[in-house]
Amino acid sequence: MTTTNELSVAGLSTDAPVGSGAPSARTLALAPLRYRSFRWFWIAAIISNAGTWMQNLAVPIAVNQATGKATWIGITAMAGLFPSLIANSFAGTIADRFERRAVLFVFQFGMAIAAFALWWLFRSERPSMVILCVLVACSSFLGGVSITTWQSFVPTLVPRELLGPAVRLNSMQFAFGRALGPLLAAVAIGAYGPRIAFLANGVSYVTVLGVLAVMPKTKPAAPSRESAFKQIADGWRYVASYRSLVLPSITNFVTGFLGFAFVQLSAPIAVDLFHRKRTTSGWLNVGFGIGGVVGMVVVSWIGERVPRSKTVPFWLFGWVFGFAAVAFAPNFGLGIAAMVIVGIGHVGSASSLNSSLQLQVDERYRGRVLSVYMWGILAGVPLGSIVFGSMMDHVGARPALLVAASGIGIYALCLRRMGLRYVDSSGPSGPPLRRRRPITG
Repeated sequence: MTTTNELSVAGLSTDAPVGSGAPSARTLALAPLRYRSFRWFWIAAIISNAGTWMQNLAVPIAVNQATGKATWIGITAMAGLFPSLIANSFAGTIADRFERRAVLFVFQFGMAIAAFALWWLFRSERPSMVILCVLVACSSFLGGVSITTWQSFVPTLVPRELLGPAVRLNSMQFAFGRALGPLLAAVAIGAYGPRIAFLANGVSYVTVLGVLAVMPKTKPAAPSRESAFKQIADGWRYVASYRSLVLPSITNFVTGFLGFAFVQLSAPIAVDLFHRKRTTSGWLNVGFGIGGVVGMVVVSWIGERVPRSKTVPFWLFGWVFGFAAVAFAPNFGLGIAAMVIVGIGHVGSASSLNSSLQLQVDERYRGRVLSVYMWGILAGVPLGSIVFGSMMDHVGARPALLVAASGIGIYALCLRRMGLRYVDSSGPSGPPLRRRRPITG
């Protein structure tokens, strides 16, 4: 049982209702919002993530306007995501060794500076692509530490019994930001150009910084005098020892490489398939974001009633059917509707696997486990952007989408034989992938 003192140490408000008994199933999904620190952090996160998505959409549009090549979008995506991969290697150790609130404040502040620098750079009609890539890379590096710390920080804001609903609400705020950001970007970029998105993103960080500044301090999860490299290695060994921890990370890579990379490539999809201006590509991402919100409503409603081993393949096929629908959509409106299906599949699979990890891991390893998990998508997206961006330049968007859909479908069919049932466990379980049978005895 969590005491009032423990809640205070964790940075929680102790003004949540007491004496009301166990929450009903109907209200459990929203129960974490009763805690003041979680509630304000959740609201600030929606605003910040909306700004981030505005910038994410502005960069490829600006690059595509300047170069006219999908390959260049892939190169920029590499500059924007590969540094995150490097930073993420150390992010888990940083999140476990130091106070997560302070880590978040420092790195969110740095990302705000980078966003304002991008806004300043685009005062010129022909900004330097070199400087652009440097600024995007700096923001990526800072974000690589921030995102893992963020995911590790959320569980400290609620009692253990509300961890599942808190993780799902955290995924929901990402979905809200993903829906709101592209919508604002589609309107603002169409009217004022991509520069306005960089300014909006910089301003959005102020909300998060203000909330973090007034939160109580927290304690490091695993303070240690061991070298950072040893802690990193221990984290990877911990993940590699259990099938239930390995499979979510592999799945994150697959969906990043074969799926999420196409979010970076929405501009050439709009031009090639629907013969629209590049600046209208934000509407495809609006559909993606709306699908994410719908997916999170469904995931929250399902809760823990259906095993994740049953739902994850279903969500993955949302990617498959969504991409196929985009590829054969006869007009732009139906293309946006097809992206809703893609968004549902993405958020459903990501939220289910994230919840599985968060509920299994020991708090001492939480940051490092999530670092490995995030490594999957941070590696997959830039590689997928390069591969499929080049494919689009040579054979067009439709074949690229169908190849990606086929790959995700094949992977979803193979998951059961890979031991997906282990993700339903309440603790790390299952043998490493190199073994064919579970360890017994």
